[in-house]
Amino acid sequence: MSIRTAAFSWKPRCNLTDGGDLTTDLTLNAVPLVTRPMEGNESNECDMEPLSVAMSEDVYGRLLWPQLEQTLQQMLHFRSGRCSISFEQVYSCVYKCVCFHLSDRLFCDLKAFIDEYLVQRALELKECKETDLLLRFEDLSGTYRHALQQISLVFKYLNRFYVEPKLHTTLQKVLTNTFTKNVVDVCINNLIDVIVAALVNPFTLSPAVMASIVTDLYSWSADYAKLAPNVFAMYIPNILPPMSLEDIPRHISEVRWTRETMTREGYLRDSAPLKRPLDMDTSCVDA
Repeated sequence: MSIRTAAFSWKPRCNLTDGGDLTTDLTLNAVPLVTRPMEGNESNECDMEPLSVAMSEDVYGRLLWPQLEQTLQQMLHFRSGRCSISFEQVYSCVYKCVCFHLSDRLFCDLKAFIDEYLVQRALELKECKETDLLLRFEDLSGTYRHALQQISLVFKYLNRFYVEPKLHTTLQKVLTNTFTKNVVDVCINNLIDVIVAALVNPFTLSPAVMASIVTDLYSWSADYAKLAPNVFAMYIPNILPPMSLEDIPRHISEVRWTRETMTREGYLRDSAPLKRPLDMDTSCVDA
C-alpha cells in the first residue's frame, strides 16, 4: 500500500478588520498530510489524515482559526457594501480544518463565537426604548440573515462532512436557532409591548416597517404569534380561526375605526373629487 504525502502552500492577503488596513499574511507551508485509501463503506471527514496531531492543533490555533474569526467578525457587521473577504481563502481554511480532523473543535469555536456575539447584541437591545428597539432589532435581524447566508457558504464543507452526518441537522438551522434563543426569545416580550403601543398610536412607525418587523418575528418562529395573535393577524394571514357570523359586527367596527383613524391622519379625504377637473383654454377657440 502506497502512502502519499501532500503539502499546502497558502498565502492569503485580505483586509478583514472594521476600521483599519490590517493585512493578514498567513503562510502555511509544508504542512504534511498523508492519505490512505478508504476501506469498504468507511466514511471519513476527509481522505487525508494529519501526520501529527500536535502539529495540526498548532496550525489551527495560530493560523486557521484567527483567519476564520476575523472573517466572521466582518460578516456579522457588514450588511451591504464592499466586503473585502476572499471566500476562496476562507473556504480553504475550513477545508484544512476538516482534513486535520478538527471538525468538532471548529464547530464548537464557531458556535461559541456566534453565541457571544448575539448575547452582546441582545444586551444592547434590552437597553433600547420604544420605537428605537424595533428599528435596532430590524437592523440586527437583517444583518444576521445576510451574514448567515455567507457563513453557510463558507462553512459548507464543515456542514457536509460534520454537521449533517454527525449532528443530523444543518449549520443554517443551528445558527438560526442560535439567533432565536439568544436574541428573539430574550426580547420578544418587549418587542410585542412596543408593537402594541405603536398600534394604539397609529403611524408612530410607517405601516411598511411595522409589517416588516412582525413578519420577521414570525419567520424566526411561528410560535411567537401565539403571544399576540391579534397583532400578528393584522399582517399574516390564517393566524386567527375563520370568521363566523358572530365575528362580523366586530370586524365592521374594526374597519370603521381604521377608516376614521386614517381620515383623521389625512390619509383619506372623502371630499376629494374622484377625477381631476378638465381644464379648457377657451382663448384658443375661434369665434
